[in-house]
Amino acid sequence: RLSGPSMCRCPMAGFPFLFIDNPPMESYNHINRREGSMERACPKGEREDISMISEKMKPLVNNNSAIRAMLGGFILFLAKRFIRFVAPSVLSMWIFSLYSMVDGFFVSHGVGGHALAAVNLSMPYINTVFAIGLILAVGSSTVLSIALGQKDQKLANDCFNQNLVVVALVCAIVSVLTLLNLDGVARFLGSTAPTHGYVREYIGTLAPFMPFFAVSYNLEVQVKAANAPQVSAVGVVSCALTNVLLDYLFVMRFGW
Repeated sequence: RLSGPSMCRCPMAGFPFLFIDNPPMESYNHINRREGSMERACPKGEREDISMISEKMKPLVNNNSAIRAMLGGFILFLAKRFIRFVAPSVLSMWIFSLYSMVDGFFVSHGVGGHALAAVNLSMPYINTVFAIGLILAVGSSTVLSIALGQKDQKLANDCFNQNLVVVALVCAIVSVLTLLNLDGVARFLGSTAPTHGYVREYIGTLAPFMPFFAVSYNLEVQVKAANAPQVSAVGVVSCALTNVLLDYLFVMRFGW
C-alpha cells in the first residue's frame, strides 16, 4: 500500500484507478522521501511492481480531467447494471401483487361479495406458498451466483436443479395435506358460514397447482441470478396477462 494515495483496480481500464487523499505532487514527494525505507522493507520484485504502478499513475495524478472522466464512466457503468437488475425486480413484485387483485375484481363482478371475501380470506394460504418458493430461491440463488462467478458451471447447474426439485416436493406435500383437510384449512383461515363454501372451493381449486405457483416465483429469482433479468420480466408479464385473460373467460363468460 502506498502512503498517501489509495488505489483500486478500475474494471473499465487496464490500470489502477486512483483516489487521491493528498495533493498529487505532495503525495509523490512523500513517496520519494520514503523510497529508502520502501527499499529496505519490500523485496526487489515488490519494489519493481510499486515502481511500475507509480509510473502508470502519474499521468492520472497530473490530469484531473482524466480521473473525472474515468469516474463518470464507472458510475454510468454501475448505474446501467443496477437499473438492468432492479427494474425487473420491481416490475415482478408489482405484478405479483396484482394477481389476487385481478382475481378479486373478476370474482366480485362475476360471483358476488361473499366470493370476494373468500378470495381475501385465502390470501394467507397463497402468501405461505409464495414464501416457501421465495425463501428457497434466495438461498439457492446466492450459491448459484457464487458458482457462476467462480466459473463452476456444474455446481451452478446442480444447485439450480436441486432447488427446483425441493420446491416442487415441498409444495406438493403442502397441496396433498391441504386437499385432505379442506374444511380445516378453510376454518383456520377464518371462514364463517356465508364464506366457508367459497373458501373451500377456492383453496381446493388452487391447491393442486401450488407446486407450479411456487416454482414460478422461485424461477423469477433464479433466472435473475443467472444473469437474465429480462427473461424473468418477460415471463412474469406474460403470466400476468394470461391470468387476466383466463379470469375473464372462466369467471365472466363460462361462469365457473
